[in-house]
Amino acid sequence: MKRKAFYALLAALISIGLWIYVVTVVNPEWEETFYDVTVQIDETILHDKGLMLLSDTKPTVTLRLSGNRTDMVKLNSGNIVVKADLSKINRPGNQQLSYYIDRYPEGVPNNAFEIVSQTPQQIMLPVAERGFQEVKVEPIPSGKVPEGYEVLWEEATLNYEKITVYGPADVVKNIVTAKVNVNVEGQTDTISQKFGYILCDKDGNPVESKWIKPQEGQEQVEYTLPIKPKKTVSVELDVEFGGGLTAGNSKLTPYLDDKVLETIEVVGNENLLNKLESLKVGPIRLKEVPEDTELVFPVTLPEGITTITGESTIEVIVKIDIPNDLQTKKFTVRNIECINLSSGMKATVANRELTVSVRGPAEKIEKLRSEDLKVHVEMTGATVGTAYYKAIVVVINPQFESVVGEYGAAKNIEVTVTNG
Repeated sequence: MKRKAFYALLAALISIGLWIYVVTVVNPEWEETFYDVTVQIDETILHDKGLMLLSDTKPTVTLRLSGNRTDMVKLNSGNIVVKADLSKINRPGNQQLSYYIDRYPEGVPNNAFEIVSQTPQQIMLPVAERGFQEVKVEPIPSGKVPEGYEVLWEEATLNYEKITVYGPADVVKNIVTAKVNVNVEGQTDTISQKFGYILCDKDGNPVESKWIKPQEGQEQVEYTLPIKPKKTVSVELDVEFGGGLTAGNSKLTPYLDDKVLETIEVVGNENLLNKLESLKVGPIRLKEVPEDTELVFPVTLPEGITTITGESTIEVIVKIDIPNDLQTKKFTVRNIECINLSSGMKATVANRELTVSVRGPAEKIEKLRSEDLKVHVEMTGATVGTAYYKAIVVVINPQFESVVGEYGAAKNIEVTVTNG
């Protein structure tokens, strides 16, 4: 009984061995069907032709292959690389095209199998003309910051002033702006972050299409918007009255950008703002003003403080109204003296007379004589050689009002300096 069982087992083993031999040696060919094999599409080939694919679903096919079983067992639907043949696509529209097996998994030769059948024979691809458009990035503000803070829109920065978008040519041609919605509601600190955007046409309407894509790296824009504490400070004129002008008979009006400047709004560090009470303009030396005029004074704000438009220096125009009861008269002055010349130096004035203007009440101007006036030439820091130095008109006779030189109290005069 045991012998019969032994022979039965031996027979079974021999049968299995013969089957393996037939399958692997005598008849190695084998057929297998692979379903849902993805067809890969190299869109760069289409892009080079000014075309694009209007589908985000990759087509799949069914392949029946024949070949050596030893190699066949290494295959599955995911490791067979199939590619679409895009060489004959040269225009937009629905395109029928063939496909081919590009390669098998590593270790399986490309000629290891024959295609018994493929379904479908061709695949259909929707193709469109591809275009691009460079569009302006436009921040759109909304909301309000708390009282005492200011949004410095003019100081805002973008990492991209313009972005480039790609897509169907008949769609992207309508895009003109990329709108960035920026909400400042309740903000007290500078905003600096990445934002998405909405592509819009010339009328501000969104242009929506799943096929529109930005240039790589431009999916978002970085936007920095300064928000700083704000303070309103008074503007004070630093005035030195003279030349017949007094606080009672003259009027001085400061202007900034053609508007009367009584106060100014500034922004900056909160501690610095707390220390700033007023903005001084001047000094304004009225004895240096010969007639009704406008003077320009550059005013530099303290470091760390700017105007709400981001300027650290502003130009204030001061309009000076001279009363009608003051009279201006010209005189030729020959009494010229060089002052504050260093010891051991000698100064020689080239021109021994200077024409100056005198302003004051009419009854005093009528009595004034050239002999009542003198010109001082300021020689502080003078060096050997010929140069022009500042000349200042002074009144010798104290009963008369101060004097102003023509086109200002100071007029340059030529002086030669020598040793000796």
